Amino acid sequence: DNFESGIQTWMATDTLWQPGTPSGLVINNAFSGATAWSTCNNGFTQPLFSFVESPCFDFSDLSMPQVEFRYFVNIEPGDGVYIQYTTDNYMWSNIGNVGDTLNWYNSISYGNSWTGDTMTSWKLARHAIPQLAGAPYVKFRFVYNWPVPIGTKTVYDGFAFDDFSVYERPDYDLAMIAMD
Repeated sequence: DNFESGIQTWMATDTLWQPGTPSGLVINNAFSGATAWSTCNNGFTQPLFSFVESPCFDFSDLSMPQVEFRYFVNIEPGDGVYIQYTTDNYMWSNIGNVGDTLNWYNSISYGNSWTGDTMTSWKLARHAIPQLAGAPYVKFRFVYNWPVPIGTKTVYDGFAFDDFSVYERPDYDLAMIAMD
């Protein structure tokens, strides 16, 4: 989902997360098109805990699901954003650990999360989620944690994501052809 259709299928818990063209000092464009979900569209007055939740996905026909998206992070070190899933809309579980796979988490803040202010462009993140194979009801959410009082202003843009997708992980069949 590159969020360009204009149909809102993702839902935020508050006004921190907004769809649109990111308008921060560092995060100031979507990865593709004009729309991404970000925390830098509204002056970035942070709540202590905030999330944006996906629509429901049906993985009944997937045997090796994988999640993939583009992200941009400009967060004060110590703050964190992570992604979770649920299969019952009640219990949420984190996906992965620091360094599991392609650009997956860079900090152990809040268990595992993305943090920091050194990024200058969008990155691709990808993670296999085999524990969700065959599940008929799956939702995801990006969670923002910030350990300071609600309503405090920050000089950081926060976090943005774009081009979110889930799909069957392709089989990679590698073989040695010749040895010189």
